[in-house]
Amino acid sequence: MTKPVVLISTRSFSTGNVDLFKILNDSGCEVRKISTNHDVNEIKADLNDAVAWIAGVAPITDEMLSLAPNLKIISRYGVGVDAVDLESAKKRGVLVANTPGANSNSVAELALAHILSALRKLPISNANVRASDWSPIRGQEINGLIIGVVGYGKIGRLVAHKLSILGAKILIYDPFVTDVQTVDLDTLNKKSQLVTLHTPGNEVIINKSWIDKALAGQIIINTARANLINESDVAEGLRSDKLSFYAADSISNENSVSESPLLSSDLASKTLFTPHLGAQTIEAIDLMGSMAVENVLAVLANKPVRNLLS
Repeated sequence: MTKPVVLISTRSFSTGNVDLFKILNDSGCEVRKISTNHDVNEIKADLNDAVAWIAGVAPITDEMLSLAPNLKIISRYGVGVDAVDLESAKKRGVLVANTPGANSNSVAELALAHILSALRKLPISNANVRASDWSPIRGQEINGLIIGVVGYGKIGRLVAHKLSILGAKILIYDPFVTDVQTVDLDTLNKKSQLVTLHTPGNEVIINKSWIDKALAGQIIINTARANLINESDVAEGLRSDKLSFYAADSISNENSVSESPLLSSDLASKTLFTPHLGAQTIEAIDLMGSMAVENVLAVLANKPVRNLLS
């Protein structure tokens, strides 16, 4: 009997504590790691054999799906499915699932790390010590701080909860939330000493208009998307001290980082960047992978898929 072929095209799959390859193999699957950039010429033969595909963030196109006549499910290793041609998948009877919430706590904790780093001025303190300057730099505590949370999904809720435990006063903006008290975006901006972004979508939130109205010295934390801010406006806001600090888990033009105005040397003491570390914890890697595998094994066993999108 031919084993069902499961393709893996994400680098961090099974790199935590759980041996996900063993789980798939023990379930009777043939597992193949393929190009993470989904080069059609490289993966054509594998697509022809595939029954399931645990995929990363690279595009999955109609052309690829046309080369996969036996494919039953695309199990996204993560949440977003923007890169998947959902219409093509639906037309071909290919199910699409994801792993919602698997990395929520990991991202929330990274946001908290950025917040603490900004408030206690860790980047400049570290640089000073390396330059033999041990002069103390005075920071702020979370306790008593007014913090605006923009976007109140799973991650936003976790961040708000953790900050509340530490004594922060939380202002929430999310037009789709009705179970908690919220404020409008203008009120949040004018009252918040620190703002943390957790909203989906591509709409620019932090720009010159925002900065002009913001509480003086506001700190911005962005562990969501780079395109939620206008980087040139934020850079100027930092230079004018209208903003005191900006921290993020991504920037625009990441393949040519010198183009980002936020990476200017004069802003090094007022900025902190991490290279997409949001989901990079052992726990998140294990949970994302386990959920992705669960989706695949459910389809192969003709059972309901818990995280089915289409």
